[in-house]
Amino acid sequence: MASLSQTFDTARTEIVAAMEQRIEKGDRTKLTKKELEELITILVTKLMEMNALGTDTKAALDRLCAAEQELLERAYPRSSINSVYFPRYTKAIKAAIEAGRITLNGKNSYPRRWTKRNPLPGEPSSGSEARHYALDGFTYPIEMQALLRAATTQNANARQDDRQPVDLDAYMGKINVLLASNDPIDLIIAIAAVTGRRHTEVVSLGHLHPHGGEMAKLIPQGHPYLLRFTGQQKAAKAAYDLLTLVPAQNVLLAVETLRVMADIHDLDGVASDDPRMEALNARVNRRVVKVLGEVLPTPKGFTNISIHRCRAVYVPIALHFFCPPNIA
Repeated sequence: MASLSQTFDTARTEIVAAMEQRIEKGDRTKLTKKELEELITILVTKLMEMNALGTDTKAALDRLCAAEQELLERAYPRSSINSVYFPRYTKAIKAAIEAGRITLNGKNSYPRRWTKRNPLPGEPSSGSEARHYALDGFTYPIEMQALLRAATTQNANARQDDRQPVDLDAYMGKINVLLASNDPIDLIIAIAAVTGRRHTEVVSLGHLHPHGGEMAKLIPQGHPYLLRFTGQQKAAKAAYDLLTLVPAQNVLLAVETLRVMADIHDLDGVASDDPRMEALNARVNRRVVKVLGEVLPTPKGFTNISIHRCRAVYVPIALHFFCPPNIA
């Protein structure tokens, strides 16, 4: 009977073979979500096995991580690996350490210094913690990260310099059709488009209320396009006001319709990195291409539009609709 290690090696070989076939055929998908999860599980299991056997030296860990990094770099650009794939590996490794499945020792870890810029009263401003070498194996060097950030900024600037016109009437016509739909994916796209909020906030964490706050100083209370938003995904920011591209009452009705749908109701409070939310993301982006591909141009450097494109055009449309004509 094959050992667990041999079984994992066989599974990894099969995943790599499937990936190479897709690369050769020029497929857009190099690794499926399930395959990536299996690769991460195999890697973490090997770390646990090495830890149990006492073979998790820095040299051995470096070789293991280098092989996995080389695999990823055959499939994806380093910018994507740095921002998307490496964090998934490090998250899984940290979870195994926190759960006690990997024990830190003098061979597999080192004391890493840290500093805190603005410590709370009574908190230390510096210290050290044990860091597993595999976490460094799935982190590009600082110099590489700086180059990747610079390239990302350069690409973003190039897109800003190459702005593409959007047929406003055609776009808003499509959005209004989606807003009246009974399909949850259509509603998610429409609500995100008319509020400028992340679609994951629309589905799970965000809340829209018909009462303005600080913006009411500039815009009268009861303004038909004014809503109060709470539940920002990437920062614990207090509630703030936003303007909607269609009457706010229409947005609230669409949100109410969406939130009671069975598929969406089950996602209430679910984090953006939850597998269920990631599966929904894929459905949303496929639908965006289908329903808005004719009215939203593809940004420079991309092969398709995504839901993020709706957020990108929200700001100029909102400025067009609401900015006073005497303000440039």
